[in-house]
Amino acid sequence: MSDTWSLPDNLARFRKARNLSQEQLSAAGVAVDTVARIERAERQTTRPATVRKLAAALHISPSALNECTVVSVEGLCQK
Repeated sequence: MSDTWSLPDNLARFRKARNLSQEQLSAAGVAVDTVARIERAERQTTRPATVRKLAAALHISPSALNECTVVSVEGLCQK
């Protein structure tokens, strides 16, 4: 059975799957505080440019961060 995850969940899962800290991910040009706030779901909206930067740093598509069905621990998504 699969679960549906949102941006905060996906960001944390993909980041951890890549063994990156929030500080390391912030090297993508996004403030570490922003990364932390997104993961804690403290932001109502996230700018598309921010999602694109984070996705590029994680080597995934922006749509994979926004919402997907996680079908494995590795963070693979299906549409």
